Amino acid sequence: MPVDFKDLVLTPCMDTFGKMVTYHHQSGESVSIKAIFDDVTRFHNPITGMDAGGSGVVATRVMMGVRLDDFPIKPDMGDRVTLNGQDYYVLEVQVDGQGGAHLALNNAEV
Repeated sequence: MPVDFKDLVLTPCMDTFGKMVTYHHQSGESVSIKAIFDDVTRFHNPITGMDAGGSGVVATRVMMGVRLDDFPIKPDMGDRVTLNGQDYYVLEVQVDGQGGAHLALNNAEV
């Protein structure tokens, strides 16, 4: 019997650690969902890695973990997220294969 990762892990995590955000899809549809927000995720930047003598550069990126079942329309690059009055644009959607995704965000302030 396969393990239902969404119900056993994702739902309890969202209920415990999630914060309410408003997700604005490019179609104009908006939905309030719970998401786990992280503004200190570290990643290796491969573009600057070559310019840094091959040693690479580690940067931070704002990320948001979500349950895909909470979306009426799949999240997509260019969508917008509002958390505590702050707007972010979705730069990348990284689906995890277990019913969740990590959304890489960019601050939408001009």
